[in-house]
Amino acid sequence: MATTEAKGANGVRSNCKSPENGALNYVLKEICIRDEKQRDAARQEGRLLSQLNHSNIIRYFDSFESPVTGNLCLVMEYCPGGDVAAVIRQRRGVPIPETQILNWFQQLASALDYLHKRKILHRDIKTGNIFVTANPSVLKLGDFGVAKVLERTGQMARTCVGTPGYLSPEICGNRQYNSKSDIWSLGCVLYQLMTLRPPFTGRNMNQLLIAIVRGHFPPMPARYSYELRQTVATMLRKNPEDRPSAEALLRK
Repeated sequence: MATTEAKGANGVRSNCKSPENGALNYVLKEICIRDEKQRDAARQEGRLLSQLNHSNIIRYFDSFESPVTGNLCLVMEYCPGGDVAAVIRQRRGVPIPETQILNWFQQLASALDYLHKRKILHRDIKTGNIFVTANPSVLKLGDFGVAKVLERTGQMARTCVGTPGYLSPEICGNRQYNSKSDIWSLGCVLYQLMTLRPPFTGRNMNQLLIAIVRGHFPPMPARYSYELRQTVATMLRKNPEDRPSAEALLRK
C-alpha cells in the first residue's frame, strides 16, 4: 500500500507499507515513459539494480509495468533517514563531526569501488542520491537512472548527464570521461559535508560551468584534519588522471 509521494522530473516515488506487518519497507519508483527510448532506459535501470549486491547500495526487489499508465515501476529498499541533502539542510550551519564524515566517506568509496570494478559508472552522485538508513551511521547510494555499464575496462563515455553542480570539468568541457568523473562528484559531496555548501556556484548555468572548469573552490574549514582536506582536494583535481581511484581512497 502506497503512503506518501514525491514527484520528480522523471516520475513519482511512493513509500510503501509491507502487507505482512504494515511497516514502511519499500519505495516504489514509477518512471514516466514517453517513448521507447525512455522505456529501454528504465528497463536498463531495473536490470542494473537487480545485479547489484552491496551493503551501501540501495537494494532492488522487483519491477513491473503499470497496467494503468504503462510506466515502469521499480520496487526498492526504503531508507527512513531521507537523503544527505536533507541532513545538510537540517544542520542549520552546525558542522558535521569528522568521525561521521570519515565513516560515510569509507562507505561511499566502498560502493563506488564495487561499481567501478564492474565497469559501472554511476554518473549522478550527489547528496540527493545518497540515503540514510534506519541506522543514521549507514548510507546507501541510489538512483541509477543515468548509470552506464562500460563494455571494457578503460573505455570512456561521452554522453553529458548528471546534476550541474556535481559535473566534472571533463563533462563540462564535453570531453570523454571515465570512473574518475564519479570520484570528482564524490569529492563535491564530501566538500559539502565539510562546509555545508557546494564547492562550485554561479549566478547562472554558464557561470557555474566556468567555475567548475577553472577548478577553484573556497578553502575547507581548518577544524577538519589536513589529511581529510588533502584527500578531498585530490578528488577535485582538474585533470582526471591526477584523481585517486575508489580503490586507492579505501587504502587511505
